[in-house]
Order: sequence, then C-alpha cells, then structure tokens
Amino acid sequence: MQNIKDQQYVTLLVNSKHKMEAKLDTGAQVNVMPQRQYQKLGLNDLQPSVTNLRGYGGDKPKVLGKCALTCQYKDRCCNLEFYVIDTDAPVALKPQSMRGNGFSKIYPNS
Repeated sequence: MQNIKDQQYVTLLVNSKHKMEAKLDTGAQVNVMPQRQYQKLGLNDLQPSVTNLRGYGGDKPKVLGKCALTCQYKDRCCNLEFYVIDTDAPVALKPQSMRGNGFSKIYPNS
C-alpha cells in the first residue's frame, strides 16, 4: 500500500494478468474505473448499466457500463464489480468491497 498526497493506493493484479493502481476511497458506495483504465486492461466484456452515479462534489459522471473482475491483493483474491465511467478520475475501491473478501487488512477500520 502506498500513500500519495494523503491518499492511499493499492496495486491489484487483475484477471491474473494486469497490474492496476486503485485508490482506497472510504466515501465510495461503488467501485469505479475510468474508461481509459478499462481499455488499458484490454477488456471487452462491458455490461449495460442504468445506474446513475454522483461524485462527492456533486458531479455526475457518465456510466458506460459495468464489469466484474478477479482482483488479487497480495495472496488474497476476490471478484469485484466496477462501474466504468467517462472521466479522468483514478480507479476507486469502496470499503465494502474488501469486507469478507480477505482484503480487510487494506481497510483496517472497515
């Protein structure tokens, strides 16, 4: 886990192939991934979504769809759902994604 300007990031291994930096976002209600990261991972299994999201500052990013990814952190692995959005924001993980998935050490107070 690394600390970048008072924000915590982790490196996840996605689908046993690609490394992805993800911000630990204690205020997030869903996991989000910008479209550029989705494309960088070479994925093409985007599922439709009618979900509307609202950012902390009130912005409403366009949801392009959602995907399920197998993510590994250290020796723990789990399947996580991500909403792919049209924005330049970093990949963000919600705390609830980590509970019960063996990732609880990432969010020690969750």
